[in-house]
Amino acid sequence: LFYAMAAQAAPTSSFELSTFKKLSAGEPKGTLISSFGEVVPGYGSTRLTPKGKKAALMYWSSAKAKDGTLYLGAGQPAKIYALKGGKLRVVADLGAVLVSALTIGPKGKLIAGTLPDARILSVDPGNGKWKELGRLPSKHVWDLDYDAKRGRLVAAGGAPGKLYTLPATGGKVSEYYAPGEKHLLFVSRDTRGALLTGGSDKAILYRVTGKGRATAIHDFDATELRKVVAAAD
Repeated sequence: LFYAMAAQAAPTSSFELSTFKKLSAGEPKGTLISSFGEVVPGYGSTRLTPKGKKAALMYWSSAKAKDGTLYLGAGQPAKIYALKGGKLRVVADLGAVLVSALTIGPKGKLIAGTLPDARILSVDPGNGKWKELGRLPSKHVWDLDYDAKRGRLVAAGGAPGKLYTLPATGGKVSEYYAPGEKHLLFVSRDTRGALLTGGSDKAILYRVTGKGRATAIHDFDATELRKVVAAAD
């Protein structure tokens, strides 16, 4: 058995580069090169769209289901794709320009935000059928959060930048918090269940504890706050 394995192994080779210029001329396929010149295993890439088949211009949003399926919200056209086991399939065409927000909603349904018109849609990942749940008063919907405990959706909008809520099954869209930002680019929750949001052009991180109630946690030296993740502490 040892002999058979050794016979199939590729021969080991080594080479020496005397200057960084020679090193940088190479292509680090599937590897990463540190500032010390160390070469370590890195990320590779595999094309999932068949050659010759028109792909989406961009993948803008994503959401991961409990079964491990990764759903991708695309732009031009605004389609939702499902990625599992290395295979990519189209779930639904939402008849818009961009799927700007995506999250997992009640009963495994996909909740998507589209541009233009700031629509919020419920999409069945099995058959691709969808229905409109509501539209934001803002021009854009940038992020979505499903609050299962309260049975509601929270949407981060832009132009103007506000948080909105609506029933998870669809219905009236209500303004929840308006910090005076041009855009609120994300909405998530901390370990205590409070909402976290921020955006542009002030780049302030807000902790929202109720309708119209919030605290500015930090003012970053920037013009845009794109995302935040709460650690366990």
